[in-house]
This record gives sequence, C-alpha cells and structure tokens, in this order.
Amino acid sequence: MNLTDVDQKARIVVTGYSDKGTSKVTSDTTGAIRYPSPNVTSTVLFEAESLPVIAGADLVQQQERYMPTREGVKVFLTSVAPDESWSADPDSYRETIQSAGLDDLDGRPPGFHQTPTVDIITVVSGEIYALLDEEEVLLTQGDTLVQRGTPHAWSNRSGQVAVISGVMVTAVDPAERN
Repeated sequence: MNLTDVDQKARIVVTGYSDKGTSKVTSDTTGAIRYPSPNVTSTVLFEAESLPVIAGADLVQQQERYMPTREGVKVFLTSVAPDESWSADPDSYRETIQSAGLDDLDGRPPGFHQTPTVDIITVVSGEIYALLDEEEVLLTQGDTLVQRGTPHAWSNRSGQVAVISGVMVTAVDPAERN
C-alpha cells in the first residue's frame, strides 16, 4: 500500500450554521497531504491559530507549517511506512524530520526529534513503537500516547503501514512559566 493512498482517503466533513441558524455541513473534502515522503505522510485535519476556538466561526486556512502557532492546536493523520521499506537509507528519516522544520537530534538514532508541544497520539490501525531515550513502548490499534515535549522517534517494525491520529497543542517550556 502506498502511503499517500491512506492519506488521500482522509475525508474532512465540517459543520456550521445556515442563514437560518440551523446546523448543516459547510464543507466536505479530502485532506491535503502535507510532508509526503517515502516513510511518512501527514494530512492536516484541523488547525486553529488560538484557543479557545469559537464554535461556528470560519476555519483558518491551513498553513504549510508543521507546528501549530504559539497559541494554537493542530490535528493530523499520519501514515508511517514499515521500517524495512526505508531502513537501508536511514538518512531519509532524518530528511523527513528536517523537511517538517524539526531538528534531528544529534547523537541519537535517525528520526529522534523534539517538539515544543504536548501531542496526543492514537493508533488508528497497525502498530508502532514510540522510542524514547531510555526505553520504547509498543502501541497497537486504539492505544494512545501523550507525548509531553520529550525527545522521541517512531519505529514501525510490523511490515504493514501504521496510521496514527494526533493532536498537537503548543506547550510552554517550564523555564518560561515565570
């Protein structure tokens, strides 16, 4: 299965209000694929530049940036290819991370990165390992990981495409709180 085949099926149905004030569908489209690569593709499903979001207000235009704005939130669907399909070229994983505007963390295995966000990641299908500095954890369909801005990477050892859904919320570094 081609990774973009999974993401091209990501249908986004948005509700809103009619002129009479009744609920209706205001948009029914497929998501735009962002960050396509041989090992990972990601589709932005929803983005808000600030919280709280005003119910019924027009949605912001989805931006080309990977990270949410400083006050924002981003919801995405990501397909991760099996490691075996790209492991002969580990630099491709580094390039994927860098193409999203993230720094690959030197001295760690390929793909380790860190974001200034709290991410709620749920496995939609397949399985994937969350790699951390001191350990790794296998996540299977229905499992959720709350990734709290720590260095991490992903590994799909299953031989099948893994699909994850995530919500990224911008977080404040504890040093910035005071």
